[in-house]
Amino acid sequence: MSEKIVSLLDNNDISYFYTVGEINTNINLNNYLKEAYGLDELRENYQEVLDMIEENNKFIGNKKTETIDLLPKLGYTGWLFYTLVIKDPFLPKEIMKDWIGDKAVEEFKYFREKTFSKIINDLFKKRKEV
Repeated sequence: MSEKIVSLLDNNDISYFYTVGEINTNINLNNYLKEAYGLDELRENYQEVLDMIEENNKFIGNKKTETIDLLPKLGYTGWLFYTLVIKDPFLPKEIMKDWIGDKAVEEFKYFREKTFSKIINDLFKKRKEV
């Protein structure tokens, strides 16, 4: 950690644990991480969210889609995504190079932006028509 971070933590009376060094073990680190953090299940759940986002994007692309149909999709997908993010250990990229959670974050941000945009455009369009 940089001195700036340490100073920020100390000045705000935030406890921290910081280690520097080399880890030596005979344990397979990948297997340990999978067990300790439930990475296999988390990976499967993230894939479900990605599949859901893909289906939702197809649905949103349909010109006949009503705004009222978008809100539940956004809410349910967002809630499912949230439940996974709070379980994600956010391991460093040096350990988890191609983590599906990173892809899910990017895909969800795009999905949310696209959905909000469609909802806002539809609402203002309908407002102007009145």
